[in-house]
Amino acid sequence: NNSGADVMVTNDDISTGGLVGWISDNGTIQESFANGYISGTLYVGGLIGAVNNGGGAAALTNSYTNVTVVGSEYLGGLAGLGATLNVTKSYAAGSVSGTDSIGGLVGLFYGHMAETFAATSITGTGGAVGPVTGHFAGGTVGNRYFDANITGFASSPDGSSPITNSDYFRNNNSNPPFDQWDFSTMWRTNYNDYPSFAPKIDPYMLCEEPHSTDTTITGSCTVAPLGWGTPSWQARWSLHGANDWHAVNLGDIHKASATVTGLTPGKEYDLSFRYTNDFGTGPWGTVVILTTGDAPMSNGKGVTSSGLAQALSAV
Repeated sequence: NNSGADVMVTNDDISTGGLVGWISDNGTIQESFANGYISGTLYVGGLIGAVNNGGGAAALTNSYTNVTVVGSEYLGGLAGLGATLNVTKSYAAGSVSGTDSIGGLVGLFYGHMAETFAATSITGTGGAVGPVTGHFAGGTVGNRYFDANITGFASSPDGSSPITNSDYFRNNNSNPPFDQWDFSTMWRTNYNDYPSFAPKIDPYMLCEEPHSTDTTITGSCTVAPLGWGTPSWQARWSLHGANDWHAVNLGDIHKASATVTGLTPGKEYDLSFRYTNDFGTGPWGTVVILTTGDAPMSNGKGVTSSGLAQALSAV
């Protein structure tokens, strides 16, 4: 309950999950999530590798993943094998790739599923591949949706409903299935992103590796974790060490993406971003870039008022 993990899990054997490898009896996972990369052989899932109960049904509710799932058979964005599993008010984003029984949410499924959606890129080279379930072995269902553009499916073998507008699930709390979810005390909407829970830690900045040409510098950042409300961003640049800052006009103040042009070749420049969200205003986070089109000269550093130096800009 109320658990989460940013993970890289690899396994040469069966039953691999972002939170749980195997559920062998009835149990519940709720208000939980996983982000990251998960690989195995059989029964690989974003949250659960396999559910194969000898007793009552297991339950997965009000949970989500944004994961890369890789394996051979029985793979899913939420669970690889879901025998006697009830899945409600949950979603998966990311990608799932393997051979047989590949599903955006569950690879092989038997149980109950309702009020869910899948936004997972699906790659399956064998049989029983679908945008929501790969092999639907039976059970009861309610509203189940999938992003047709991301999954690569125009229809679903298990009867789930395709959505052709990829913004349908982003920054939204009223489109089905969200109209059945609790956005008053549990779920939160996120600007240009899928829902999440209220964050448990202070926000921090994450920056991608910046790029340059002889006369331009380009950088972009995000704020993590999700749930701190829609951010507003500021950007500025200066010749490195000169402390002569110039504001950058962002095309969308809710996105930290900036390109500065008309610069001098072979010079080092500072490009800085700062966010304001429900938590407050963070400090400036700066990357140093050389205008030669090469890799950046140094790591960016962004420190929030929580004291986390978490801007990740690879050299």
